[in-house]
Amino acid sequence: MNVWSKGDDAAVCLSYLYHGVKATPELLAALSHLTTGSIRMRLQNVQYLATDGASGLSGVAAQTHEVWARVSALLDVGVTPPVMNDKASPGKSALDPSRSLVVAHAYQIAKQGAWDELLAWWGAASVFAIVCSRYRNASSGWTFLHQAAYFGNEAAGRELIRWGAKVNAAAANRETPADIAKNRGHDGLADLLRAASTGANDLWEAPSDIDLLPSSNHWDEAVTCHAVAEMHVAYGGGIVAIPAGTRYFTDALGRTLVGWHGTYNPPMGMDAYSCIADELAPEAE
Repeated sequence: MNVWSKGDDAAVCLSYLYHGVKATPELLAALSHLTTGSIRMRLQNVQYLATDGASGLSGVAAQTHEVWARVSALLDVGVTPPVMNDKASPGKSALDPSRSLVVAHAYQIAKQGAWDELLAWWGAASVFAIVCSRYRNASSGWTFLHQAAYFGNEAAGRELIRWGAKVNAAAANRETPADIAKNRGHDGLADLLRAASTGANDLWEAPSDIDLLPSSNHWDEAVTCHAVAEMHVAYGGGIVAIPAGTRYFTDALGRTLVGWHGTYNPPMGMDAYSCIADELAPEAE
């Protein structure tokens, strides 16, 4: 049995269960940034792990089996895979987070304040974190970020913003996450949420499409990173593609810094000068 990377394993494992056994290798490949051939091989391995194959395998494989067991438990109690949106426009994900019962169940966990459990899930599978970051409750208009603000959980707030939560999302009563945090006495988190805003300019608006990562204009927070895999970042209503191995910069919350006309290495202003002092930007740990 090959030793796999923890992130890919967990993402594929969770994606496979999350989308049900009818999910195609092509869909899972799009979710996990792996090839369809690799997906097929991994699905066979995950099936093996789900039966009696966990003993004697590597620690990484055992962790993957643990993720599988967690999601299996959800399915056993009746939590079903998400609804697919057959009318999704070209280039848009067919997954609809607002109609996903798995994410709705996770939202109930958030309402109970079980943030350690959710953070563990998000750490194991970024695709699940991304989908949760875009969820909005149909009746209240609250998001996971509203719930994090209510409980004053800064770690959860940072993770949700990193994966694309809308910082200024207004609930049905027009309250933003910052408003919730302030009303609950979590002044530090309220300040962080307000400071995380990219302003009224919609060039850096957080995307609804779960296939895209968020961008930012917080130039003074620049951190140097290198893309592990190809990245697709939302900017100005379009997509900025960052090839694997390429240098890019993020803000303090992990959002990609994107400048004029989608520039990122470094991000440039309208004057064709760098928006950051890239020689001073620290390397990501």
